[in-house]
Amino acid sequence: MKKYFQLSFLMLVILPVMLLVLLPGCSVLQTLIAGSAPEFRIKDFSVKEFNIDSITFHVDSELINNLHVPLPQSILKLDLNVNDQRLSAIQSEPFSVRAGGATPVPLDVKIGYIDLYKIVTSLSLIESFKVGLNGSADFPMSVPGLPEKVSVPFNLEKTVPSFVPDISIDSIQVRRPDVSSIAGALFTGEIPLGLDLDLTVKNKGGAPFSVKDLGYTMLLGGKNVFDGKTSTTESSKDGKSSKVKIRTDIPLKESVKSILPMLQGNSINYQLKGNANLKFGGVDLSDVKLPLDKVGTIGF
Repeated sequence: MKKYFQLSFLMLVILPVMLLVLLPGCSVLQTLIAGSAPEFRIKDFSVKEFNIDSITFHVDSELINNLHVPLPQSILKLDLNVNDQRLSAIQSEPFSVRAGGATPVPLDVKIGYIDLYKIVTSLSLIESFKVGLNGSADFPMSVPGLPEKVSVPFNLEKTVPSFVPDISIDSIQVRRPDVSSIAGALFTGEIPLGLDLDLTVKNKGGAPFSVKDLGYTMLLGGKNVFDGKTSTTESSKDGKSSKVKIRTDIPLKESVKSILPMLQGNSINYQLKGNANLKFGGVDLSDVKLPLDKVGTIGF
């Protein structure tokens, strides 16, 4: 019985070693070294920025290395397609991945409207279009039993709304305190000034949308005087525009220095910053965060 166990132990130890020596290129060795193949995982696809001449998408992805050996430095090379037609080529920054690890591979995909119009002739007449990224990252390998090159494919296709945004401030005015506010100030020591602001979000593209809410920061005279969020919105019948209303108070005690010129009858500069959260239907990219940054002057 003892000899039987000794023989079994020797077979378990020696046989794999013989396979490694005698069959260095076989699939057994590749399996022992490799495990499962490396793969890209796409975590998020979003709009990063809108400009008057372009739109930039952000792809949050990572490469998961399931190999038991590291992947040396390489780059991800991709074709950018719109509606299955090649628009341009893009590539990532150089990256490497440790054995059994994962490395972020972020991508910013900028599409100029001039280039987009070569494929999509009129954004105002369509509700959506497809954006695709196809390619691979190729890693040179020098490990016996593995191919000379490990190629990891990357494939992404999303339908996105036809959206060319335009934000305008329709009106902004400061409300003087009423009698009840002044009476209440006897107990609180605070006389609030009201602020009413109406703005419109329009889409020059063909996709209908709605504004879920708008988070904002208001600066008066260069100083942040209040932050807030409003969900008071009203969409047009065709879904191509939405009115947003902001009704709030200016805390006079905390902001009196910055708004003092206005209290003296002069105008002061304002800056409205924030993000409008938009909702689209029937597309992969259904939630879009639209940045807001408007400046102007305000007074009584």
